Amino acid sequence: RFYWIEAQTENIFLANFHHIIFDGISTENFIQELKATYLALQIAGEETSTEEDVNALTNCRDFVEWQQVYLSSEPAKVAHAYWENILTDYENNFELPYDRSPVSSAAMQGKVASFSLPRALKNRIEDFSIQQEVSPYVFALSCYGILLNKYSQAKQIVVASPVNGRPTVAFEKTLGLFMNVNPVLY
Repeated sequence: RFYWIEAQTENIFLANFHHIIFDGISTENFIQELKATYLALQIAGEETSTEEDVNALTNCRDFVEWQQVYLSSEPAKVAHAYWENILTDYENNFELPYDRSPVSSAAMQGKVASFSLPRALKNRIEDFSIQQEVSPYVFALSCYGILLNKYSQAKQIVVASPVNGRPTVAFEKTLGLFMNVNPVLY
């Protein structure tokens, strides 16, 4: 959805995209292109993109064609067999303890709980992450996996971690949702 709001001292353009349409890279690309076009129109009064520029861009259809070719390739089959073998022994469902009896129909009224880490703890996490040569995200994901393991009492669990799913630089400027998940084994 796009909204144009005219106020007394300024105009505001609002763009609202569902997360299934745009990933973070697409949002950044869209904003950069919108800003460049706006500035060009404001300064020169004309578009900056040429027909050549537009034809050089890839689109989601190009990605689907690339993906279909890749999925039928030998490297994709080898990767699929690898992960199928690795994940064979992992439980695909485990139970977490309830803090109250489950209800048959969810009311779909959740709550938000937010908190901030004290600066000293944040610094310790950052220092530890640097020492272990991991990002703070990997540290937090590890803590989450350990917590799930403790509460579920499962011998092994898998946590999915989202990653950029743009397979080649040809798709870096393509707008869309290009996400993949990597299994993290605990």
